[in-house]
This record gives sequence, structure tokens and C-alpha cells, in this order.
Amino acid sequence: MNHYRKLFFGVIALGVSFIAIELIPVSRQAAYWNRCLDSTVKWIDQAKDKGMESESQRVSRSRCM
Repeated sequence: MNHYRKLFFGVIALGVSFIAIELIPVSRQAAYWNRCLDSTVKWIDQAKDKGMESESQRVSRSRCM
């Protein structure tokens, strides 16, 4: 009976190891997509900031005139 228990835990450990190895490419792809998403959000924020600055400048000019 002790032999079966060791075999059972060995099979579970082997299965968990295989699953972990299979998940490595998925985590790399997720990291790539996260970096891409972060840079896209930064780009959108910069575009919004530039748009807001030019809009506020337009308002300031119209008040001065």
C-alpha cells in the first residue's frame, strides 16, 4: 500500500511539472501583451494630454481676443 502512495504522489508531481512547463509560453505571451497594452495606454494618455493642451490654448486665445 505504501508503494501505491509513492507512485500516486510521483504521478501527481510529474503531472504538475508537465502543466507548469506547458504554461511557460502562455505566460511569456501574456507578458508581451501586457507590455503592449501598457505602451498603448501611455500613448493614448499622451495624445489626450496634447489634445487638452491645444484645446486649453485655444480657449485662452479666444478669451484674449
